[in-house]
Amino acid sequence: MKLNPSISAIVWSLVSLYTVTAHAEVPTLFISEYLEGASNNKALELYNNTDSNLILDNYRIEIYFNGNTSAGATIKLSGTLAAGKTYVIAHSSASFADTADKTSGSLSFNGNDAVVLKNGDSILDSIGQIGSSDYWSNGSGTVSTQNMDLRRSATVTDIDPTDVFDPGAQWTDYSLDDFSDLGIYGADDGSNGDDGGDNPPSRNSAVMMPRLPLAVCKVMA
Repeated sequence: MKLNPSISAIVWSLVSLYTVTAHAEVPTLFISEYLEGASNNKALELYNNTDSNLILDNYRIEIYFNGNTSAGATIKLSGTLAAGKTYVIAHSSASFADTADKTSGSLSFNGNDAVVLKNGDSILDSIGQIGSSDYWSNGSGTVSTQNMDLRRSATVTDIDPTDVFDPGAQWTDYSLDDFSDLGIYGADDGSNGDDGGDNPPSRNSAVMMPRLPLAVCKVMA
């Protein structure tokens, strides 16, 4: 996959630090940030991990509440997402809703609700475990899907929404309502204006280092 020219020098200098295990193919579109904040401060950040635009009309978010095995909410996406860009979906009453690409009152989860990203009937990514009402956390409880901002690390090894979910394996935890990095991932530093969303945000991230895209990771057998 081609690199964004503007970050190629940085990427190749750091690429040896990142790996993607071979048993899980990195999705073209995946969840790069999950924000489970106070009250209605809920958001998902998606990242286009390709060198081509993605037409989002066939993509959707499904939310499975409290261990239910049927989706209780479905949020359909629309528009075109540019290569290497993020797409932020926020609850319509979130304090940062005006910076999101799409808002929806249906984007409501409380840490024990599984979230699934689909393209048609194909599962691209997930958070949590369908059929379980647990509040998912790592062994020590320091990385949790409740009252935290989770940002995707440089590995995608599990997109299966039916197996046991360990957020510590692929996510880095940040404090409650820390949305300072929302809309910034990989090649998208949040400063380029319209990325194809419904309500393109205007973000100033000059002092923030963008996270590396998974497309530059070295695949290990």
